Amino acid sequence: MLAVAPTPALGKQLSRSKIGAALRRGGRQRRVDERADTIQAALRTDQLAAPDLVADAMGSTTVALVAVISELNTQIARLEQDLADHFD
Repeated sequence: MLAVAPTPALGKQLSRSKIGAALRRGGRQRRVDERADTIQAALRTDQLAAPDLVADAMGSTTVALVAVISELNTQIARLEQDLADHFD
């Protein structure tokens, strides 16, 4: 979800289908539509808002962290494969 909508403003704009697709890409298999409805409702409620400058900065930080986590997952998978090849 954070990769799709790193800021509250972007989160409010998400459709149920985009939320559902993000959940499926993240590995969720059951009750995706129900969960997407719940998430969409939560994202569209009134919340305390940070100034736009702060929200944008935090969004940029979130995008960078999502990229780091994604690369770490790629490297972990590569390491697992290398270890499996050497110990089989």
